[in-house]
Amino acid sequence: MLAQTLNKDGYKMYNSHLMQGNCNVMMTGGPILNVTTIAKPLTWGFLLFGTEYGFSWWWMLRILLLLIVSFEIARIITKKDNVLSIAGMLILSIAPGIMWWFSTAIVDSYIWGMAIVVLFHTYMENLNAGQAWEKAVDESSNNFTNEDINIIKGLSKLLGKTDLEGQLMQIELTTKLVDEQIIEATNLQNKNTKLYKTLGATAGLAIMIIFI
Repeated sequence: MLAQTLNKDGYKMYNSHLMQGNCNVMMTGGPILNVTTIAKPLTWGFLLFGTEYGFSWWWMLRILLLLIVSFEIARIITKKDNVLSIAGMLILSIAPGIMWWFSTAIVDSYIWGMAIVVLFHTYMENLNAGQAWEKAVDESSNNFTNEDINIIKGLSKLLGKTDLEGQLMQIELTTKLVDEQIIEATNLQNKNTKLYKTLGATAGLAIMIIFI
């Protein structure tokens, strides 16, 4: 990290003073002045404030992010119990594995990985089971007919709103209706295939007659 900031060549991808000039700084998580810097906030301090403040930025921001995402993960696990979440945050943040690898990119992966989990959970938390089901249907309904969509969406009306037995019965009913739609679509496909073959043969004969 410091070798990169003191490099007279600037914040380039390869540092000429490390590994005989073949050190790819991007692979080590060091500061680089290119487009990838946008996704590496831990290194912004080096570019904005210089070596000393940049190193403080890198170290303290890493600690802060680790504490924040650990707390949020603990809140998910404890169902928003703040007292237990604080305890979970400390346990996760000062775990032996984290402390051992704290100055490496492994901890970066840990931080951003947990951040993705937290964001995904926050997104899904704003949707109930029925809304999530309808959203999934809308996003993957390109090859469905309107009747297919209505049948599949009908399941969302009872998801999470009745007892287990009632939901299982609704799922079974929806499965039967979907199977009927598949059979109907298959029959229609076979019918259209025969029709297209007949039309093709008829058109071929008509062209032959015209030329004769």
